Amino acid sequence: MSEEHNHKHNEDCHCQECEDKRNGGEKTSMEEAGGVAVGFVGHFHGWNSDAEARLTNALIVTGKWVEKESGCLLGHIKCAVYHDDGSGITLNLTDLDNGVEHHGVIDPCEEINFNFMAAVLDVDPHELEHIMMHAIEDTGIDYQIKEGHHHHHHDDDDEHCCCGDSHEHHHHHDDDNDGEECHCKACEDRRKEEASKQTTEKKSIWDKIRRK
Repeated sequence: MSEEHNHKHNEDCHCQECEDKRNGGEKTSMEEAGGVAVGFVGHFHGWNSDAEARLTNALIVTGKWVEKESGCLLGHIKCAVYHDDGSGITLNLTDLDNGVEHHGVIDPCEEINFNFMAAVLDVDPHELEHIMMHAIEDTGIDYQIKEGHHHHHHDDDDEHCCCGDSHEHHHHHDDDNDGEECHCKACEDRRKEEASKQTTEKKSIWDKIRRK
């Protein structure tokens, strides 16, 4: 047992160590089937019932993306929100029709840990992480991700995804990609959407000029 984790392990503990223990050390059927597992940890600031509802939506958004990409949601999407002593709640999504299951109760607090993860089939892990980062950011909850993931923001008209630049979304890049344009599917789709909007706006302007 680590020095930072000296509480009693039981079914009410939602820390990462206990979650991993419950999931077991052996390969799951998901891993045997070639599934991908993506996740990150951090802190929420200003946790309350509204934040829990917003976090629920982040799981739904992620689940809908997985379903759209692979044709169905096979696997699970989970977020554990917990204090240093392991007490907390777990939000779990395995079926979009059934919605997100909530386990445990937690009082409002100034700061709390979280672990957001997904283990699913037939999706690209980099794109999945990208979507999960967006989903957390779009909740509006004040949060911070632990080192190992980039946490930036950038202006909407900035077309480059560069570690070190301000950033609209959260992104995980290999070190050798620093300063280069990101070509993941999410960034490419975003650039296409922006180009389409610009084309539409230009056509609209010319139509107005012709009418005059």
